[in-house]
Amino acid sequence: MNSLPVSDWRSGVVRMLVLSLAGGLLTAAVSEQSRAQSGRGPTIATSKELNAAIAGDAAAFNTGDPNAIERETGRTLLMFAAGNGHDDVTAVLIERGANVNARDNEGKTALMWATGIALLTPEKGRAANPGYRRVVELLLEKKAEVNAKANDGLTALILAAAQGHTDVIGPLLRKGAQLDATANNGWTALMYAANNGWSGTVDLLLRSSPELETRDGDGLTALLLASIEGHDKIVRALVKAGADVNAASKDGITPLMAAAILGYDKIARVLIDGGADVARESDGEMTALMYAREEGHARIVELLRKAGAAQ
Repeated sequence: MNSLPVSDWRSGVVRMLVLSLAGGLLTAAVSEQSRAQSGRGPTIATSKELNAAIAGDAAAFNTGDPNAIERETGRTLLMFAAGNGHDDVTAVLIERGANVNARDNEGKTALMWATGIALLTPEKGRAANPGYRRVVELLLEKKAEVNAKANDGLTALILAAAQGHTDVIGPLLRKGAQLDATANNGWTALMYAANNGWSGTVDLLLRSSPELETRDGDGLTALLLASIEGHDKIVRALVKAGADVNAASKDGITPLMAAAILGYDKIARVLIDGGADVARESDGEMTALMYAREEGHARIVELLRKAGAAQ
């Protein structure tokens, strides 16, 4: 019998190992494909199911996968039902095993959609969402994570505050929502509400004693944001609550300077009455009076003069 040379024998062994490994990988790939085809991966919702969730047709969900998702967004049927305020469909889907803490491609949960995101639907386009208290309460009862954060760092409370949906803020706070949680941009619920002009929401949040001096990367506080956007009622509420009227941005702009630049005389008056420093200079060595003069805001110039601003 002829024996193989040692080098040929080794080559044969290596070839056998490679073929064996390739076969194993192929088997694994086929197995993975089989699992996907057998429904073990995410079930894609049909257009009929999506429309039923949007329309509030609870009877449509007696069968089917309660965790089915929209292919493009990863949003579940529960998210569509919750985001359209259908507490009956929400209840049916949860009873049938829908995951209340599932996340879509943006990291958002059904609770976040229920708090008031302007929902994108397959047929309706962008629709207004007032925030749905009953759905929010139902999701919280079923252990929805109240402080979950989306990819952009937004929480259910921040989303509700940003859109002025005061009706759902109470239930969120009672279930332990973090009042001073920040999104990726450094803004809290109070900062969003102040910036967007939701005075009722700001008043509600202030009752829970939030941190007033949280700053974003530019050094902006809730008071600065409200002053820049011209929301005089919110400025008044924040000053009354004890916000620092002289807190400046990274470039040294105070709320009073912002009001002087933009011509908000009501806000300037509130800030002066609240103890704003009329002599303070920005990093550009400009006072509020200088800014008001430069921008031609005569009323604010007069206010500042009466408050003792140097001529």
